[in-house]
Amino acid sequence: MNKKLFTTKDGVRLAYFDGAVPGSKIGLVIVHGLAEHKGRYEEFIDRLNAADISTFAPDLRGHGESSGARACVPSFQNYLSDLDEFVRHIKMAHPKLKIGLFGHSMGGLIAAAYAGQSKLIDALILSSPALQRRRILLPLYIFPNCILGKIRISKFWSESKKMMNVARRDPLSSMKFTMRLVKESFLKGVNLADVNIKNISVPVLMMGGSGDIIVNGLDNEFKKFCGRDKTLKIYAKAIHRVVQNAAKDEAIPDIIDWLSDNA
Repeated sequence: MNKKLFTTKDGVRLAYFDGAVPGSKIGLVIVHGLAEHKGRYEEFIDRLNAADISTFAPDLRGHGESSGARACVPSFQNYLSDLDEFVRHIKMAHPKLKIGLFGHSMGGLIAAAYAGQSKLIDALILSSPALQRRRILLPLYIFPNCILGKIRISKFWSESKKMMNVARRDPLSSMKFTMRLVKESFLKGVNLADVNIKNISVPVLMMGGSGDIIVNGLDNEFKKFCGRDKTLKIYAKAIHRVVQNAAKDEAIPDIIDWLSDNA
């Protein structure tokens, strides 16, 4: 993988994979989920590149090889501004590419919120996006971020024991994240995305697994998208990660075909 660095306006260094394919007409920006990193998508990237789709996969601030406080974020708006600067950087470097945006889980939340306020992307793919409101988190509103930023909770569950073991052995994965990140993303970010997705006009592909214990009820979230060109795919073999586990040999070709038709 061709690794590069991009520096945001506030000085955060974002590490990313530059998978530009000569002659490609489509580029896909890949936004990973909570406590993981771009390296978890290498097979997905390789298969997209083999289909002549360029890929650009950054580590979010505080994740993977990017700088910033580990698994923390000052504000959900930082994720959106980082993504906006990164997309502009890619479009400047590759002005002829149509740009699709892919986000998984928390990355899907970021991608959906961004797509509703940006005119820079041509297609949106959401993998098990974390769009649901969770009432259990509401008490976090009464605590200031300066306190929540000091409280770290351990990642004690994932979609499977196998994926937890993978994360534990991966030095670039974060096994702890701050309550500030939880508040900013899964309270404030979800509220913003709930408003912004009504403004999304580009084609949307939403994907999930029928056995997902982390994100479910995608059909209800899918109904909130007002655009006419939208597709929902639920994979019987999948749990949370549709492009990495049991459903990948079905889901990845679906993404390639969908991008060819919609981007």
